[in-house]
Amino acid sequence: MHRLVQAVTRTPDPTDPHRQPADIATARYITEAILADALAGPDAHNPADWPAYRMVLPLARALLEHTTPDTDTTWTSRLLNALGRYLSGQGDLDTAIAPTTPAPPTATTASMALTTRTRWDSRHNLT
Repeated sequence: MHRLVQAVTRTPDPTDPHRQPADIATARYITEAILADALAGPDAHNPADWPAYRMVLPLARALLEHTTPDTDTTWTSRLLNALGRYLSGQGDLDTAIAPTTPAPPTATTASMALTTRTRWDSRHNLT
């Protein structure tokens, strides 16, 4: 599917029965859970497990490009944590740390608390 089509289909539109906000949120949640679960068993420091990380990484990047920190969940935290450990082990600290920066100042207090905690947990494991 073309990236533009993907972006549009991930954009909620209350007037479009195929892009209802709740459906988009559910799809995002399921996607995060599947990607995080795919990395629950593999060890980021075991070369035999690296193909799993290489498979999930571009999918996670695409997902994160179309989400905002205020939508982070426990699955997001687990996914970022696993990928952060993998990228750190690969010596790619810039990429490993990039998705673990704090929420933007425009985020609400409640979402910042979750996001800051999510991002902090992931960042902590890089040190």
